[in-house]
Amino acid sequence: LGDAAQARELAARIEATVSDLRGGTQPVAMREIRGAPGVLDYVGTVRFDAPDTLRFDVRATHSGGVTTSMQFTRDFAPR
Repeated sequence: LGDAAQARELAARIEATVSDLRGGTQPVAMREIRGAPGVLDYVGTVRFDAPDTLRFDVRATHSGGVTTSMQFTRDFAPR
């Protein structure tokens, strides 16, 4: 982004689901966390039994109706 880029807070509606390898799917309730000025995060909690591999599907709708989607997978090992 270069030296001229500036981060700015952008509120959004976040929808998330998580799927496991057995085909189970659950919605993830997301909540907004405001940190330092200009920092806005969204977090959610998922219940599962390790070991497991979870696939997260996240959809963010920004003000103005612009939608962005992302998917990622995470492996979890027992403690």
